[in-house]
Amino acid sequence: SSGINAEYGCDNDTYGYQACHEGLEHLRYSGIKAVCGAYVCKEIPDIRLCKEGDTNISVPEKPNTHDWLTKESPDGDIESYVTLKSGNEIRADLVCDGELNKKSIFEDEAECNDKLIGMYCNRYRYITGILLIVPWYICDGYKDCDNNEDESEDTCTVTDQSQPSCKHVRTGQTVPIHDYVQCPTMLAREFIYCDDFRLNFINCSYNSHWKGGECEIYGYRSEILKVMICDPDWQVCDDGIDDRCFNLDGSCKVHKHRLCDGVVDCKDGIDENDSKCSHMSKIYHCKRKMGIKDALPIPHQWINDGIEDCVDGSDEKETTCGQNSTERAVLLREDAKCQNAFICPLGGFIELSDLCDGRDKCGNEQKICTLSRNTKRHDTPFVELEQSLIRKMSYCVQGIENILTLKQDKCIVKQFAFPEHDIFGLTPIDFNIPEAKQDCDFIYGESYVYTSCVNKCKNSTCLLETPPSYHDCPGQIEHRIGTIVDNSFLTFVTPLKNKKFVINKFVCDDKTKCIEYSRLCDLVQDCNDGSDEKHCTNHFACSSSQGSTLSKTYIPKSKLCDGVFDCMDLSDECNENCPKEILQSLYLKVISIGIGGLAFLANLLIVLKNIFYIRKCRTSGSLVNKAMIILISAGDFMIGLYLLLIAYEDLIVYSSSYCKRQLDWLVSNMCATIGVLSTIGSQMSLFAMTVLSMVRLHGIQGSLRVPGPINIVKVLKVLSIVLAIILVSTIIALLPLASRFEDYFVNGIWYPDELKLFVGTTKKEAMQPVLEAYYGRMKKTTLSWKLSIEMLSDMFSNDKEYKDYSKPRANLHFFGNDGVCLFKYFVTQDDPQKAFVWAILIVNFVCFLFISFSYIVIGLISKSSSNSVAGAQNNELNRRNKRMNRRIAIIILTDFCCWVPFIVVCGFHYFEIFDATTWYSLFSMLILPINSVINPFLYDDFLTTLLSTLPRLYRLMFSPVMEATRRVWNMVKGYMLPSQQQSGELENVDNAETAL
Repeated sequence: SSGINAEYGCDNDTYGYQACHEGLEHLRYSGIKAVCGAYVCKEIPDIRLCKEGDTNISVPEKPNTHDWLTKESPDGDIESYVTLKSGNEIRADLVCDGELNKKSIFEDEAECNDKLIGMYCNRYRYITGILLIVPWYICDGYKDCDNNEDESEDTCTVTDQSQPSCKHVRTGQTVPIHDYVQCPTMLAREFIYCDDFRLNFINCSYNSHWKGGECEIYGYRSEILKVMICDPDWQVCDDGIDDRCFNLDGSCKVHKHRLCDGVVDCKDGIDENDSKCSHMSKIYHCKRKMGIKDALPIPHQWINDGIEDCVDGSDEKETTCGQNSTERAVLLREDAKCQNAFICPLGGFIELSDLCDGRDKCGNEQKICTLSRNTKRHDTPFVELEQSLIRKMSYCVQGIENILTLKQDKCIVKQFAFPEHDIFGLTPIDFNIPEAKQDCDFIYGESYVYTSCVNKCKNSTCLLETPPSYHDCPGQIEHRIGTIVDNSFLTFVTPLKNKKFVINKFVCDDKTKCIEYSRLCDLVQDCNDGSDEKHCTNHFACSSSQGSTLSKTYIPKSKLCDGVFDCMDLSDECNENCPKEILQSLYLKVISIGIGGLAFLANLLIVLKNIFYIRKCRTSGSLVNKAMIILISAGDFMIGLYLLLIAYEDLIVYSSSYCKRQLDWLVSNMCATIGVLSTIGSQMSLFAMTVLSMVRLHGIQGSLRVPGPINIVKVLKVLSIVLAIILVSTIIALLPLASRFEDYFVNGIWYPDELKLFVGTTKKEAMQPVLEAYYGRMKKTTLSWKLSIEMLSDMFSNDKEYKDYSKPRANLHFFGNDGVCLFKYFVTQDDPQKAFVWAILIVNFVCFLFISFSYIVIGLISKSSSNSVAGAQNNELNRRNKRMNRRIAIIILTDFCCWVPFIVVCGFHYFEIFDATTWYSLFSMLILPINSVINPFLYDDFLTTLLSTLPRLYRLMFSPVMEATRRVWNMVKGYMLPSQQQSGELENVDNAETAL
């Protein structure tokens, strides 16, 4: 190399990578701009001028059938040699290299696939020893073996008509086909036995080093050699698939099946950047006939094109899907079926499997996908100075002193060239960043690259490992200039206007695309293989990929466990960091069962007791009182039932699987039913308490009047009040579920995952940008749900005979805003149901105020009346008034704790002071049900009386048992203790009993 440089090279090019020696004849690239303006040579085995060699050069495996040894060559070098079976020695690198060595009499290529081609025998003439007889000389009419084995009747005569046979290539005689004359590993005359050379390759099997593919030869499934592919002189396949090759740009000949297979076969990578590679089927994967890779996706152009490209021929087993403009031939397999297609805005269509895969195939469908999934490119831009050579992060720019003060970090200047590599002529870029290491989880794009590559990230490593090769990304960078990396290989730099040179391109791992640093780690996949994002630490990678990296989705870490689904598989919200259940904490589970069970049983007893006694009412006042208590208890009974049902769904039905099944629950009829039940119960109880307080207030004001007897008119009045309360409560609960008002109360639409547009449920406001991107500009108006759904459906083919994924799976109803299925009290200023919700809240608050006012007045009137009565009767009235005042205070306090804090929190949430959405479980399990547990003890004495009798009932039930036990014990002790001691202890027992 030093000699080459001395005459033809550059001073800075120690190993002569830019110079070509005059003895090298194979110039592959010429006219390339380089630092010294010379040439770049192709690697040749004996003279290595380039680090990266020709990928087509293969090194054969060492055969196990020969003895390996080392010896000194004439030049003094130590080389490996092989002793063949005949005794000949040959250099090891010449064995199984695909070229015959006549000095070894063809032995070097005879046993390269764990199988001998030809036969060994003792020589017949001239020289004694072992000789290899290759197929060309077997049965050729000339004796080569001393025992005549190569020309014997057993070897050369067809004795069984079922035995495979052919015409001998030299004699034309019919000869049997033996295993040792078939399937050679090289194409040479000496290894051909049959006149029809294709018969030499029937039923062959090769190891991965020799195998080039498989096809049918005369109807027999056979593997063929690599060297046969794209060689018209050795075409063996019945369908000619082995010769379907392309000259790409006239510089690289590659077989059809080596296109788009993830392996770069051409130096410039054009075999992986072909137009067909951008239209790959995501459903249909198969093992291609040529090549040794397992199942791969195939381009759409290969489907139903009249050529079987798959080994199983499945690419031609088509059926017709669609109709009219979307009628097309597709492949059907057991795991596939016809689906509706996405209609391109400018004409044409694409399969649903190709939608949202990272590539535009018919216009702007990727923009539609970005809008529908709310994914966008993230960047932390630098401020660029002096023609992009000086860059400053936003909070290191002069004038932003307040942010600099908050950061408490001094900004420093760092230089960026390329990590750990010496690149000749590269101009470093100065950039200002904080001196201390940063948390790079929230830095994106170019800022992430520079900060991580100068080791200023706490938890992130540099993505830039090796500078790009000069020939990466052909046709994508116009002004590339070649230069040297570490005196090892060529890279390219991009010139700036001020004659400075920078590297600002990242090469995707598959070598098919170069992207700007600003598009690295920006949460949007730009490389076909996802290499621009998969090694970044500033994102969460959704688990789903639909079988391909093309559909990989990345979200900021700030969106992880935020309660909003961003991943199609819900992995951003359902993972080990944020497990989710309907009732998230243990104490809420205990409260739901405890309060729910108590409210359920207590109110059930009150309802049954008052239904039994209501028939004994003799006055209208007592009738109204009993009827309202029944309604209050019935409403509170519903609240108790609601809590128990929530606990059942949480603990038994969903449990830890709730997160993944969350949408199933939120849109379910059961959730809506439970929400209606709780709303009817709470409103009916509140309205009945309001009417009861009104009746009691009216009754105490007219306490001197004698109550009138019950008649049919009064009964009907009471019944109408009861029905009115039930009807109003039911309307409030069912109105949000009416389809007529869906534009006000439907919180979102849940589309099937197969549509691939929306994640989880989508709101109406999120659908409008999607429709506008597809249909063009629209008037600034809010579309109805019905029109939005119809317009979205028209974006797809809607073939009647297929399952239509463009139709909503379900609506997210009014009660499905949280897992506890409560009335949607927490609304924001953007919610269309805000007027309805606040109207109910105001009505409930007025009811609370009226109840509080009524009982305060009742207490004052009772106190005043008791003061006017003297003597013993006054004392009794005072005791009764004290008890009533305590009960009134408890009623007002529990109503206050139930509704006032709740309404205040609703107000804070509405004005966005804080987000109270996560408080639904607490309010539904603890705050709102307070009245449901306490009301049975406040509005009826049945339970308090029942509880007061429990001690007496206990004594009545257990005192006889205790007395009998005492007597038995005394008798036992009488037998066991001395008389004196016994009498003393009996006396002690009597004294203890007397004291007790």
